[in-house]
Amino acid sequence: MNSKDVIFLVGLMIVIPYIIKTYILKIRLTKKDKIVLKYSPKKAFFLVNIAFVLSLLNMFYVILMKPSTEYQDGSYFFMMSLLFLWYAIGVLGRRRYLKATGQEMKEIYFHVAVLISGASFFGVLYFI
Repeated sequence: MNSKDVIFLVGLMIVIPYIIKTYILKIRLTKKDKIVLKYSPKKAFFLVNIAFVLSLLNMFYVILMKPSTEYQDGSYFFMMSLLFLWYAIGVLGRRRYLKATGQEMKEIYFHVAVLISGASFFGVLYFI
C-alpha cells in the first residue's frame, strides 16, 4: 500500500461518518445541510447517499483486500459516478432553494459548469 492509498483511506474515514451522520441519520445539521435536505428530492437523495456510502466502503475493501487493477477500475468508476450524481442532486436542491427565495442563480451556473467539465474529463480518462 502506497502513501496515496493511505491518504485516500484517511479521507474515507472522515467522509463516511459525516455522510451517515448528516444526510442519512440527520443529526446536528448545519444551515446548508438543512437547505439541501429540504429542497432536494428526498427519496433520490437518500438512496444516492446510501449507495455512495456503500461504494466508499467498497473502496476500503478494494484497497485493503483486493488491490488489483481490475477491481480498482470498476470501483473507482462506480464511486465517481455516484459522486457526480450526489453532487448533481445537491445542486438541484440548491437551485430549488434559490428559486424559492428569489435569489440570483449565478451560483448554479458555476456548479453546472463544474458538473459538465468534471463528467466530460472523467469520461475521457475512463475510456483512454
